[in-house]
Amino acid sequence: MSPTQFAHEHFVADTCAALAEYGGAPGLVTESAVMTDAAQARQKLLDLRALGVRVALDDFGTGHSSLGQLRSLPVDVLKIDRVFIQDSRTDAAFIQAIISMGHSLGLEVVAEGIEDASTVAQLQALHCDLGQGFYFARPQPAAQAVAATVRGGPLAMLCP
Repeated sequence: MSPTQFAHEHFVADTCAALAEYGGAPGLVTESAVMTDAAQARQKLLDLRALGVRVALDDFGTGHSSLGQLRSLPVDVLKIDRVFIQDSRTDAAFIQAIISMGHSLGLEVVAEGIEDASTVAQLQALHCDLGQGFYFARPQPAAQAVAATVRGGPLAMLCP
């Protein structure tokens, strides 16, 4: 969701209503959305967790977050922004630091923007939990993605 959606006064209630009506478990929040008012963001994320929503902090490393704020936010997944993955050979130490930090905070870590097998191998060696990108699949309608997954198609995972 966008920072504007997240900042809306009735965001949690609207999310609850959408979950009740349509099902599913949304939970992608950009770094900039939660950093504008950390106290309010924390409460909203706690309210979402109470609904059973897992929350992923998207675009990590490109916004204005402080490590102290990240530590206090109730998120489940940390998504490393694709700008770091695209230069994964030169940014390997930085990527390793993000993965280690995420794991030490009990978070699942996802790498965005994976486009080739060598990047997959590098991220596996760095113990990244999951990955997404064109290497696995191009964007597609949800029904098509589910069908591909069910029949063993490309999964956005870093399988050993």
